[in-house]
Amino acid sequence: MRYFLLMLFSLLQLTAISQSKVTGTFQVDLSGYYTKTQVDSIIKLSGGVITKPPVTLKPCRVSPVITRLISFSNQGAQLQFHGEGVESIQYEVWPVLSGTPVLVDSVSPKSNIIDLDFKKSVLPNGTYTLIIKGKSCLSDKPSEIQFQIKSDQGGTTTPPVIDKPDQPVPVNGTLNRLKTMTEGMDEHMKLAVRDSADVRIFTDLAPDRISPTHSYRYLVNGEIITQKNRLTNYMVSGNNPIRVVKVKLKDGIPSINQWGTQESDYQGGGYYQRDAGELFSYNTSFAFNTFVAPGQSDSKGFLNPILWNYNPDGRQISWPEIAPDMKLPAGKLWIDNWDGYTPELILSKGVTHLPHHWLPWNEADGNRQANALKQAGKTYNNVPRNEVIFKLSKLPPVVRSDGTVITDDYTGDGGTNKFWWPNGGFDKETAIRKADEADISDAIWIGETMENESWTPDYWDMHRHFYKRLRERYEDRFGKRGIPYEIVHNYYYLWPEPISLSRKRPASYFRDLLKRNPENLPSTPYSPGGTLASTTMVTEGIYLGAPDIQIGLIYETIFRFHINKILGLRSGVFLTGKHEYRPNNKYKYVYPEGEFYTDAKVPLDPNVHIAAGFIGQVYGNLVHEWGAPGKKSHKKFSHEWAKGLWFPNGSPFPQDEFPYYSYTNDYYAGFDGGADLTYFSQKLYNETFGQTDRGQTEYLSYKIDGTNWILPDQAYGQEIVSAYDQKRGFVYSQRKDGKIAWFYLNSYADNNWHKLEVRFPNGQTKTFKVSGNAIHARLDIE
Repeated sequence: MRYFLLMLFSLLQLTAISQSKVTGTFQVDLSGYYTKTQVDSIIKLSGGVITKPPVTLKPCRVSPVITRLISFSNQGAQLQFHGEGVESIQYEVWPVLSGTPVLVDSVSPKSNIIDLDFKKSVLPNGTYTLIIKGKSCLSDKPSEIQFQIKSDQGGTTTPPVIDKPDQPVPVNGTLNRLKTMTEGMDEHMKLAVRDSADVRIFTDLAPDRISPTHSYRYLVNGEIITQKNRLTNYMVSGNNPIRVVKVKLKDGIPSINQWGTQESDYQGGGYYQRDAGELFSYNTSFAFNTFVAPGQSDSKGFLNPILWNYNPDGRQISWPEIAPDMKLPAGKLWIDNWDGYTPELILSKGVTHLPHHWLPWNEADGNRQANALKQAGKTYNNVPRNEVIFKLSKLPPVVRSDGTVITDDYTGDGGTNKFWWPNGGFDKETAIRKADEADISDAIWIGETMENESWTPDYWDMHRHFYKRLRERYEDRFGKRGIPYEIVHNYYYLWPEPISLSRKRPASYFRDLLKRNPENLPSTPYSPGGTLASTTMVTEGIYLGAPDIQIGLIYETIFRFHINKILGLRSGVFLTGKHEYRPNNKYKYVYPEGEFYTDAKVPLDPNVHIAAGFIGQVYGNLVHEWGAPGKKSHKKFSHEWAKGLWFPNGSPFPQDEFPYYSYTNDYYAGFDGGADLTYFSQKLYNETFGQTDRGQTEYLSYKIDGTNWILPDQAYGQEIVSAYDQKRGFVYSQRKDGKIAWFYLNSYADNNWHKLEVRFPNGQTKTFKVSGNAIHARLDIE
């Protein structure tokens, strides 16, 4: 007889124990209980004679271990665990100093975060031990943690996070186990992956067909492969994150970007072509997968930014649950969302500023906590639009004599909307008055001023007077108290052609720019005396455009940071997990009843995401996680905003009546892993360059695969221009107090192993293995 309900019982449901044949003898596996008191109490609870049956369950590959108790109350708890091959977990609650459990139940985990239900035995005040062990497999021993209930009124108490020591992760040879972060439809791209020594081998098994006039274009991290047939036996080396994008592009088209995103792109012909790309089924532009390989770092190699216990299987933000406490160096700023957790928890993990919209507003106590965070300079203003910044009102609709109703008129200066700006920009006096009326309660001001209905050109003179007065107010509110503040006109800046590495100018021109004084740089609104000269920072949008035109994005960002420095401005990055391009790609979400696919933008390369967040602190001083809505306790999509394809189990065609729609404002917004990747970038920075902050910086000489040494130009950051021009990597270092932090980055690298030799300032040369376009970072002792 198979005893598949072993150990499932409680004080209220003793009948859940399976009964053997007709003898009335209960057969229960007590092997996991290692004290006689525990065994005797279970026998007493059973009300019958218990015999220990032969062990029929296989040992767990890795027994479940509690890594973090996230929250608890007298009615339930949420915890994080690590285990492998564990389909179901038994959990028990034991009062401390008692030999009798008050609750025994089980749960089948869908991710490494599980919710436990105590409602069968609501807990009174007291201290308890929570024990978990494998139910579908045999644990080598139970895992336990204590917690205390201080109120029996049913409210949830969130305790300090309780950390368990890091546990090693088994690896296959030198490779960590690959975890899927995002994926599309199998009929578009179905990747079979097998590991061999220190490489992964990818083959696309999708049944998709393609026109004779088009070819498949795959992007595997920074490498572009164009071919008539599907990807076969393609090798990716090492444990870097992986993104595979697949598109069907017309032969002879140099860039995916030529496939326009909207009807206006095709008007007048020219660059954009309607047939540059060919759609997959269900009106889909891209097939995609992103993967990560969580694991311990190799002391002889580079740090793995993906923590060993990270698991994206649940498709929910989870970095706060695995992040150790962390504090960034003074002056380094990190904006992130705390929704789903607590402000205290998020701030303890290294975040410095919380979004205004997600503050803990509580009118009953006068918004005490939210106002305290604002007063302490730990908040930011959530990119308000012009109508909020300037307190604008849109003019009422105009009804023409023929009955036509006009609500917008974009014939104003620069194409502005006359219904918002009937007379153009404000005069000097009005601009100053608007600055005096502006809400400066948040220490970080970042606007959304250059798009949407009420947008304004950045050259309008009103901005000169507005920001001059606004900065005076910020200095008075925050600067005089020694609290960092930033004023950013718009969350991205579209740099003009003379200051863009991607434009066709010789490298010598851009190297020369880095030597100039501010007044001799090409004119922009940020130039001395310009309309935006009184702002403090420029942020870069790390997501703009088609995937294949962004390969040099990190180099371009670092170059612009150097330009900002010349102009006396600080720099930051605005990070989101998706490209701003063709938002019609199917993300897969698995439910017990079937699969649901929502339309969204194609995911950003995780290596680019991590590199951007990393260099945002190394070369700048602000990283903003944008677009991640926070964690939900469910995966119910908005009925209004998240239409998709629902395939019930067994159905080859999409069906109506998706059972997981939300009809309220409490809805799940999907998952691209972006918030987790931003955290990994900040942790990687803090463990390397954060340890040598404000130290001596230097580009290091290196060579690849035994070729000639690359001797970097140290002056003015010109090495970045040379690396971009030559489509190669570079090595950057920072030394302080006997430690040297350094990294190697080659955004143009293929995915094969290469030998990297680096010459350090002390004359020593070291050799490493590198692969792909990821940040390779270390902290060494000189």
